[in-house]
Amino acid sequence: LGFGTPTEFVDAQYDEASQVRTFAGFLTKVGKLGPALAKRDWFAVASTYNGVGKATEYAAQLAQAYTKG
Repeated sequence: LGFGTPTEFVDAQYDEASQVRTFAGFLTKVGKLGPALAKRDWFAVASTYNGVGKATEYAAQLAQAYTKG
């Protein structure tokens, strides 16, 4: 994502807009997430972003958050 150190990453997250830009950069770098989000494939999003360990649980949480939107 272009950060030289973990501290640079943390320092760059100073406001919501910066956090969104960083996350958008992550989505671009991890190509599977963009299409999965567009299709609302919450399992694919959760397993790609967090790993498969709790993907089912996270997918349910994402779906619920999206529905509440």
